[in-house]
Amino acid sequence: MLNKIILGLLLVSGIGALGTWWAYADFSGERREGLVAGSQVIDTRVGPVEYHFEGDSDSVLLFIHGTPGGYDALGFPGVPGLSTLTPSRPGYLRTPLASGRSPEEQADAYAALLDALDIDYAVVVGLSGGGPSALAFAGLYPDRVVALVMLETVVDSITLDPLSAWLSSDLGVWLTLSTARNLLGEQDLVRMMLPDPDNQQRVLVSPQATRELFDMMWAMWPPSQRSAGFENDLQQFTALDLPLDDVRAPTLIVHGTADASVPYYHAQLLARILPRARLHTIKGADHFMPLTHRGEVTETIVRFLNELAVTQQ
Repeated sequence: MLNKIILGLLLVSGIGALGTWWAYADFSGERREGLVAGSQVIDTRVGPVEYHFEGDSDSVLLFIHGTPGGYDALGFPGVPGLSTLTPSRPGYLRTPLASGRSPEEQADAYAALLDALDIDYAVVVGLSGGGPSALAFAGLYPDRVVALVMLETVVDSITLDPLSAWLSSDLGVWLTLSTARNLLGEQDLVRMMLPDPDNQQRVLVSPQATRELFDMMWAMWPPSQRSAGFENDLQQFTALDLPLDDVRAPTLIVHGTADASVPYYHAQLLARILPRARLHTIKGADHFMPLTHRGEVTETIVRFLNELAVTQQ
């Protein structure tokens, strides 16, 4: 009798494991195919660079994603009247790390990408960990930057949360995210990710915002195609020495006071250094600010660019 029970449990476990593997294999294949279909890879003078281009305007916004990330990273809705060019930073997805390790080398990669696409200049938007290379680009290529927008960006040397162990397994991340969504449910998961009750409500009252929050979580998958960039960011950001004195572009800095990932003082420091900087502070906003306060962030950016006559009316 005991043998039959053990055999039955093993059979049930085996069927469950097989079903889990099939579900993962189906998700993995569809997700990887979608990532390839959503971007292009172009050979530049510094090496291959993956990018996504959206829009039909000759005026271009160069969006530099954060850490971890890729061209598919969410968190920026775009600006009306501007096409959006989003490269995968070196080490993320299909842009090899050899195309640029340091912020300065990554700035060279952006310039090479613009050259390859025959784009002379752009509005540059840096998000979070995309800040150092966005600033490096503005300092090294000032004539190619119409305006600079810094969203909760890393400016000073910082030690990031080492997620490398958690990000080491594609299957592990899939299991973690899938299980958390199923066990906790949407409301509890939102509350876990956003500790501030006001920011929780900003997401929970909007089905679209709730969906985008979960999409942001899945944008870390597959970690095997992002770990090289993440590990490089960890190393590079501990000893930053950016060419801030050479940044001449009019700059908008948007940062929340409750940002625990990139503290608010990064924004204050940059505002003090850059002569043409404008700081817009969002009280109580955390590192999910582009989602929880999207309306205010977008309106602030559009107003800033309109004053510079950048966007097409």
